Amino acid sequence: MRTLTVGPGSEFKTLKALPKILLDGDVIEVEPGIYHESKAWPKAGTFDNPVTVKAMEPLKTIFDGEGVSFAGTPRALFEVGTAGGSYIFQDFKYRNTHNGNNNASAVRVVAGMVRCYGVHARNCDIGVHSTNPEYMYIGESDICWNGRGSNSHNIYLSGGKTALVEKCRIEHTTGGINVKIRARYVSIKNSRICDSVDGEIHLCQGPQTLEPGADCLVENNFIRTLVSGRANRARVIAIGNEGETAGGDRVGTLILRGNTIQMRHTDNICVSLDSAKAGLLTENNVIEGSIKLLRIRYGSHAGNAGSGNVFKRGNESFVFAEFPEIFTAPYIPPPDTTPPAPVTGLRAEQAGPAGELGKPCPPEASIRLFWEPSSSPDIDYYEVSAPYGPFSMGAECFFVDRAGLYHGRSYTYAVTAVDTNGNRSTASAAISVIRI
Repeated sequence: MRTLTVGPGSEFKTLKALPKILLDGDVIEVEPGIYHESKAWPKAGTFDNPVTVKAMEPLKTIFDGEGVSFAGTPRALFEVGTAGGSYIFQDFKYRNTHNGNNNASAVRVVAGMVRCYGVHARNCDIGVHSTNPEYMYIGESDICWNGRGSNSHNIYLSGGKTALVEKCRIEHTTGGINVKIRARYVSIKNSRICDSVDGEIHLCQGPQTLEPGADCLVENNFIRTLVSGRANRARVIAIGNEGETAGGDRVGTLILRGNTIQMRHTDNICVSLDSAKAGLLTENNVIEGSIKLLRIRYGSHAGNAGSGNVFKRGNESFVFAEFPEIFTAPYIPPPDTTPPAPVTGLRAEQAGPAGELGKPCPPEASIRLFWEPSSSPDIDYYEVSAPYGPFSMGAECFFVDRAGLYHGRSYTYAVTAVDTNGNRSTASAAISVIRI
């Protein structure tokens, strides 16, 4: 096993300078900073002895697609291609990947076995994308504000045998669906999946899903739909054939267990069985809001069983077993539609050297924003309008911009507060900063 280091102070200055042949068990550590490059990783590693690529300091190493072409191969900042391999990618930030096909990704896996930990992806056509891997794992990641067009999503695993997603925050896809997976076996657990413009979870047909046992486990997640605007008007969770009456299909059961699902639009359908061969098993879910619980398409289905589910309607609640077909509850408006108080006191500081006038700033250069918190008590997150944004920083009143700064250019920022019901404040007074 070798340890190879990458960065300005290391033997290998860039990822492309690494040896063309990697060995099973190699560990590649990348220094903090911003890197404007992509990497097609060679075939190397086994599941028990993978190649590990990790940040020296978690989330302080940023791969930025600004100025990088994704028209050919690789179509991602990190890509494991047709030759496959076994890799672990750990604790990187990725941003700004775009191409004409709207499928430029932070991480793309065509084949092999890949485990991703600590992915922080923003403003990419697709956050994490796969084609036909043997095994795909995404854990402890923050994949938000990605998507560009109807076929671009935060997570799109378009094939493969096994896909596992757990302990992730997946929110605010700006184009398609938050999580769309075609793998044969799927597990999505202990994650927060919210506010997609076109559905939260879609488990559709793929190359192996006609095999019996193409089951999907969705367990212990918090799932929430948009209140209004471009809200999903069809289904929040779907399993089966994607709008087709013949051809590919999914044979298996959607196991929906221990989830809290907040339905916040009158047209939402909680679960859509889009296959005559797919079944549904529901246990101990809490469903809130105004909903249609179940839609069945394409005729018969392979069973609908359940127990211990709770439906909440205002201050009332009741327990039910299986999801009733086309059960519709009376419309109950969101408990709070009042916008939160706006942010005040937005100010900026500059850090790090600016470099040469008119040229890109050094990686350590930044513009730092600070603001006073909204006076409303239920703020979920702050959205920063920035040149390469928007960005969500959670409830922190602090943002650091290092994206494509140039000495002498002006950059404009504003901040909006969003509460737990999805209500948005008016934007703060904008400020413009000239990087000097």
